[in-house]
Amino acid sequence: MKMPLKQQCEACRDGIFAAIIDVLHERSEYITSIERTARGELPITGIALELSPWHGGLGLSLRLSTDFPLGDFRYDSADWPHFDFTHGCASPSIDQAISIVTEIYNQGKEPGNDLREMAHLTFMAGAEAILNPSVARLLNGEEKVSGTVFVDPEGISP
Repeated sequence: MKMPLKQQCEACRDGIFAAIIDVLHERSEYITSIERTARGELPITGIALELSPWHGGLGLSLRLSTDFPLGDFRYDSADWPHFDFTHGCASPSIDQAISIVTEIYNQGKEPGNDLREMAHLTFMAGAEAILNPSVARLLNGEEKVSGTVFVDPEGISP
């Protein structure tokens, strides 16, 4: 018997979060190799979670202040020089997260379900995972990125 959808989404969020943290640790050397600003900071101005439930894909991309002007491509992470810098990571948590995302998405093929709605649920889980304050704290602490830590005033997010 399947878990209720709410529990599946929570497991999806937790799985994606674990993969993000593992990827950031595994690619720490890559991140710290990025040329620093005159103040010694990494010029990272954006991080994108690449989540493709229909292809079973998950990755992270970085946008740098030096990437500008990107014009229309500013928000198109596939055009960023550090697109999917996580490709080739070996952490088992990545495959586990992809498996959960794909399982939830494929429920959209069942009668009474919709693929778009199931994809939306995985995107929401991904958004909660990438916005988890621990992600910003990890980047701020280990990688010395000046990032904003978002705090949920209602205490809804983990």
